[in-house]
Amino acid sequence: MTQRVCLTLVWNCETIKQAQPAVTRLVKQLQKEDPGLWHSIWCHCNDSFGNNIFIKGLHRWHRLVGPEFVREPLLDQGWFYFNPLTFRQGNMDGFDIL
Repeated sequence: MTQRVCLTLVWNCETIKQAQPAVTRLVKQLQKEDPGLWHSIWCHCNDSFGNNIFIKGLHRWHRLVGPEFVREPLLDQGWFYFNPLTFRQGNMDGFDIL
């Protein structure tokens, strides 16, 4: 297990350029505070209304630091690769209904 964090910063903007220079400063500070903690840091540009954490569009995702995929072992079954695009928000009320 990596025991490191794949962090996604959700920024209220349409493009990564609109998040600058603040996002770059924040990432540098995070790395300075604890350089061994971060597997990767991403920025997701989301200027939509509503309560969706992410919105569609690969152009909204920007890998700022680190590898594209987290690799975790699957109990002698091989490897599981994922990136922040695989995130799903749990809806406990909805799960109870299912």
